[in-house]
Amino acid sequence: MKVISKFEGEYDFLDNGYNAPFTYKDRFFKCAEAAYQAERIGDPLLKSMFEGMGGKEARCVGMFATERDGWDDIKHQILYDITREKFIQNPHLYQRLTETMDAVIDNAFLGNILMSLRMQYKAS
Repeated sequence: MKVISKFEGEYDFLDNGYNAPFTYKDRFFKCAEAAYQAERIGDPLLKSMFEGMGGKEARCVGMFATERDGWDDIKHQILYDITREKFIQNPHLYQRLTETMDAVIDNAFLGNILMSLRMQYKAS
């Protein structure tokens, strides 16, 4: 069975920092990482600064931001929702995800989310 453990080369689109513009909660983001970091912080006024950021920049800025209360309880669901929107709003990436067939996507909880979405997309 094939295992995808690195999000580079032909699998770079699986990475949250991949440039795949989409809208989430009425905000436009360049990538899933920026949306995730915007949701992670507590200050609603600072969320908008992530809208124009790429993945690396969003990760760096997000590391120094204060997490919102209860983040650990909701972060997996937020990542699922953001990842789902990324693929729904970028159908060419949705197609590429389904083309990974039954490969194991080995990347902490993001891998499980991607495999779950792939299975849902195949079923529809």
